[in-house]
Amino acid sequence: MAVCGNANYEEIKNKYEHKNIQTMVQLETDLKIEKEWRQTLQEDLQKEKDALSHLRNETQQIISLKKEFLNLQDENQQLKKIYHEQEQALQELGNKLSE
Repeated sequence: MAVCGNANYEEIKNKYEHKNIQTMVQLETDLKIEKEWRQTLQEDLQKEKDALSHLRNETQQIISLKKEFLNLQDENQQLKKIYHEQEQALQELGNKLSE
């Protein structure tokens, strides 16, 4: 009976050790997958941060260009006004000279 009990104990012990080994292998695999997943997420996050930074820079450039464009529009309007005033003055002068 002791031999049978000892064999049964060894069988249970072997099953337990085998199960522990399987669990450890599964945990190591899960950990490796999680590390790879985390690495991929960190890389994706960095790409998103870089893209956001690039878009912010482009937005600032667009804002600067818009301000420059508005200033040029104002300058254009002022020059048109001066042109029309000078053209009118020349016409009036031409009319006085032709009288």
